[in-house]
Amino acid sequence: MAALSVPFGRLFKDRRMAPILAVTDQSLYALSNLIIQIIVARSVSPEEFGAYSVGTTFFVVAATIHQACIIEPMFVFSTQRYAVSMAAYHKRLRRGWSVIFGATVLVIGVGIAATLWSLGSPLLAKCVAAFAVVSPFALYMWLLRRMAFALGRFELAVLAGAIYSSTLLGMAGAFWYAGHLSAVLGICLTGVAAGLASISIGLLFPRSPVSTPPPHDMMRQHLRYGRWAVGSEAVNWLINNGPILALPIWFGLSAAAQLRVVYLFFMPLLQIVAALTVLLLRHFTSLPPSTGYRATAMKYVWLLFAGAALYSANAIAFGVALAPKIFGPQYIVEVPWMILGGAFVSLCVMTQGFFTALRAREQSNRVLITYLVILGVMAAMLPLVAKLGVTGILAAQTIAWGFALPLAGVLVFRVSTPSLPLAPGANRSVAVDSESAAKPSRT
Repeated sequence: MAALSVPFGRLFKDRRMAPILAVTDQSLYALSNLIIQIIVARSVSPEEFGAYSVGTTFFVVAATIHQACIIEPMFVFSTQRYAVSMAAYHKRLRRGWSVIFGATVLVIGVGIAATLWSLGSPLLAKCVAAFAVVSPFALYMWLLRRMAFALGRFELAVLAGAIYSSTLLGMAGAFWYAGHLSAVLGICLTGVAAGLASISIGLLFPRSPVSTPPPHDMMRQHLRYGRWAVGSEAVNWLINNGPILALPIWFGLSAAAQLRVVYLFFMPLLQIVAALTVLLLRHFTSLPPSTGYRATAMKYVWLLFAGAALYSANAIAFGVALAPKIFGPQYIVEVPWMILGGAFVSLCVMTQGFFTALRAREQSNRVLITYLVILGVMAAMLPLVAKLGVTGILAAQTIAWGFALPLAGVLVFRVSTPSLPLAPGANRSVAVDSESAAKPSRT
């Protein structure tokens, strides 16, 4: 048995296994969240599921800011500026910044829920309050999973996904079988599962030596990076979640639920692409400045397109028939919705290859420019949305991302390659793994 454990451990540290482990981690997380939403949709009315969908946008706002200000800079800086003090740097993010951020999200979310309750929307208020309570736990789990990627400890991320998935689906299945599952309960179960996963893998993270202080300029560097990243991700939030918020204005919460069902068909693809772009970001940030990252970006753009096109073709072929069987007979998906959904998702996925190259070179301002163009095109098509509903929204998103793809490509090819300052002893050619950057300490 001991003889088998050594090769098995080496398997996780093999760099060739990184994409497989990253996709496994994200698949566990994405599929469990997809299943919980399916169970909720089948257990509650379309209006309640619509409130659940609208309430989800609050969590996405928090996750967007968390990604832009903490996670994304952490990925870029871990193998560049702070490579020699990575363990202490990560410790400060885990035990300080993330806790403060989570508490802030909780307070703001409860305040928004109280306002919605006073305005006469108790169902939506309950969903927002539930998301406010679970957000700190879910965001902390996200941070730990991404830190595991930065350290090369992909097995920790997979372990977190496995614990989260098994716990969430086990509890949700039990409540569903008993006939007691509601939208609010489904939200709360995700927080419980995220908390258990965070505790489990947090104990396995490397400990920084007492003599290693965190970088003195962390706040300045994160704010410098995040000033554009927050803006771009805020606009991106409007692009992705604005339709779910806008549709009930004309067509009610049930229309938001219908749109959510269309999105859910493509959610596994987007979640897997999110994991792959994390690996791409890790790869881009480890390249020497002289490397032709533009050619690398083009290669990944076409690879992303191939995967997105194949997935979308299957979603279009089978989605219409599967929707009422999976989500319930009250959810009917039309063929044009799936075609437009597949088109805009494929364009969006391709554009992520360019966005990753820009972020790796700390050019988030150019990502923001692209997002502003997308938002402008979608805003100009609001009359179409008011007239056609779900069809209008999906058409607007397809056209907007059709403009974004070539624009992002132009920005990548025109951007100069900056000479980023490295910490003494940092190596840009390879990402620092858990053995060399942060060996466990017994202190």
